[in-house]
Amino acid sequence: NPFCCVLASDLFLPWSWSDDRPRCRVAGIPDDLEHRPKWRIAIDQIEHAIGNGVRFEWVTFDEDYGQIPALWFELDRLGQWGIGEVRKNFLCWPTLPKYHSLQRPFAAKRVDNVCRHSPVFTRRNWRRFKIKNRTRGPLVVEAKAARVRLVDASNSDNNASHPTDRTYWLIETRDVQTAEVKYFISNAPRSTALLTMLRVAFARDHIERWF
Repeated sequence: NPFCCVLASDLFLPWSWSDDRPRCRVAGIPDDLEHRPKWRIAIDQIEHAIGNGVRFEWVTFDEDYGQIPALWFELDRLGQWGIGEVRKNFLCWPTLPKYHSLQRPFAAKRVDNVCRHSPVFTRRNWRRFKIKNRTRGPLVVEAKAARVRLVDASNSDNNASHPTDRTYWLIETRDVQTAEVKYFISNAPRSTALLTMLRVAFARDHIERWF
């Protein structure tokens, strides 16, 4: 599709500005515009666009957004598929813990350790995919994917976390040319093809082009 556009934009106001209303007034920032986390701005933009009749097959984003479990829960609420990168220390459960406990054997695990040690990944073979052509050559990655549960601390006493009721995709990719490793989370259905998710995940270059 040759058509691309910027659909929405909002001013991100850091806490240092939001707490200094005289400074905001000098800059022409209205009193009712306050600090919102960037992930919250993104969800509000998506929800507003959907309310105006825009439909998205997918949304994609980098680890600054993918790292926030609440963003995934909001996408679920909207019925919106997404895939986003996460950092290697992002936490999940590869299987349901036997006990609800803060002890280490039952705690959530880092995704890099899940991919390295959990049977849900170690028993799977790497699959090679050509994602797209680039000016410097094709992007080819090896990938594995499995279903995991995210960490939900939204409705717990003392902010204690528990596994989500539903499962999500955890995807590990390894660039064949550079050996760079990336981790992605997706709330797409279990039946979604891995190649489809990878092509969406590696389409973020459009965002940099717009800016």
